[in-house]
Amino acid sequence: MKTDRKLPPVLGLLYTHNPFYLLSTCFVLYAIKRAFQPGVAEYLDPWDLMASLTTFTLLAAVTAWVVVRFGKVWEDARSILLVLVLMFLAISVSFDELLNLHSTKIAGPLAFGFCFSVLVTEAILRGLRIRFPAAFRIPFYLMLALFFAYPVFVSPEVTELSATETRWRIASFPACAGAVSLLLLFAVRRGAAYVADNGTPWRWPWFPWTLFVFLAAAVCARSYSLSISFDTSVGLVTEMNSAFGGYFLVPFLLAAMVLLLEIGIVEQLPRLRNGVMAAAGLLVLLAVPLRTGDPTHAAFLATFTATLASPVFLTVSALLAFYLYSWLRGVRGAEAGIAAMLLLCSVVGPATRNLATLTEPQLWPWAVLGGMQFVLAIHRRSSVRGFAASVCIAALLTGVEWSPGIAVWQTYFPAHVLLLAMAATGLLFRDPFARLLSALSAATLPVLCLVTALALQGADVAEGVIVAYVAGAAALAAAAWYFARDRWFLASAASIVLGGGGGASWAAIEAMTRRLGPEVSQPLLSGAACFLIAALISAHKAGAFDGVAFRRGG
Repeated sequence: MKTDRKLPPVLGLLYTHNPFYLLSTCFVLYAIKRAFQPGVAEYLDPWDLMASLTTFTLLAAVTAWVVVRFGKVWEDARSILLVLVLMFLAISVSFDELLNLHSTKIAGPLAFGFCFSVLVTEAILRGLRIRFPAAFRIPFYLMLALFFAYPVFVSPEVTELSATETRWRIASFPACAGAVSLLLLFAVRRGAAYVADNGTPWRWPWFPWTLFVFLAAAVCARSYSLSISFDTSVGLVTEMNSAFGGYFLVPFLLAAMVLLLEIGIVEQLPRLRNGVMAAAGLLVLLAVPLRTGDPTHAAFLATFTATLASPVFLTVSALLAFYLYSWLRGVRGAEAGIAAMLLLCSVVGPATRNLATLTEPQLWPWAVLGGMQFVLAIHRRSSVRGFAASVCIAALLTGVEWSPGIAVWQTYFPAHVLLLAMAATGLLFRDPFARLLSALSAATLPVLCLVTALALQGADVAEGVIVAYVAGAAALAAAAWYFARDRWFLASAASIVLGGGGGASWAAIEAMTRRLGPEVSQPLLSGAACFLIAALISAHKAGAFDGVAFRRGG
């Protein structure tokens, strides 16, 4: 757009985007609302209200046609077309209060308002030669129909439903809007080329997604206004008490996430896909009830939880399905989302509303996560996933109920499983992470063996069992050294042997001293030590240690 002289930045911005059509609409709507507010007159004719709204809508439509056909000012036309959509939604909302007063006289004006909106839209599209494909047009009209029909569907004056039944219908509005929004998947799959030749200078995504972003904001606002207008427990509207909660919006926003994900996949926009993966998890926070001091909200939340499940539980379950769908679509980062939701499922139950109502840890999410990581570790030859699977298995074992006879092993058994998995990862893989796990397992095994042996001794476990356990740990370390040729495992085996042998020797010495006395046991032990030293020296002279390899496996 050109001007004769350069304008100051602020004036240039106003001149270019021309927000005065929107400001005019807001002032007119406010004036109409004040004029037709209940209490101003004894009887308010709904058709008079409809005439006022449709007259201004027709004025905006004619203005848009003139601006484009004669001035080619598409920048202003975009603002006017959004104003038209705003007027359509305003018509559907403006009859809420009258619907509660004159329920039998409002259905006709609302039906007329919908037909009027469709006719004006078609006239504008044809008059300006705008190509608005059916895969976009049908969801748009269905969304308008939802806005016009839902007030009649939820009004207790029309339906004669109880307060609880009315609240259920109000809570269903975002879910219905989300279902309609998912019809846009047919258009998304067609790609940007579907609207490439649309008869306007606007290009994808500005056309037509600006319209649907505008409708999405309207759905969120309408979800709250329905509670204010039709919840029979509210009384005066100015009280602003209602059953509405942020969790009402989760189904609609999740549908929006699906659309954005598909756009990112079809149009190959990795930043959009990554943003969706990160933002979807925030819906869990939206599902946490915050307005605990509102009795109306608290009462319906309790009914909602008792009938279905808590909003947090339903949201986590829905997000698990969403991330699984994303994973099947090949979206990077979806696996992290699946893992996060499974971890939440382990502590989030049907009655969980916040941190104070978390459940006892559940085992099945750990089993599912471990199985998934195990399969991926084999398929992708990934040591990281193999270790993740081991962590899940160890966590799963911590919740297994043990019989009383072997319960003493329960505390230490998961740690042993994790340590074995670390050693096995080092044997199966050759990447840096696997070598790190191998070294850590070798260094940790003697410490774990010592702690476990002391715990078993304190639990009065038979000495033969403890000796067998220590011998098995040493044999395991030696076997790992034999196959991996990693000196850390040889050092680990030696430490276990020396530590276990030293402990057993000390116990034997104490027993012998108590039985024979120190005057006999001390010379005997000195003689045994000297004999052992002499034998080692002879063995070394004979070359018995020449074949021992102290090297890393490669």
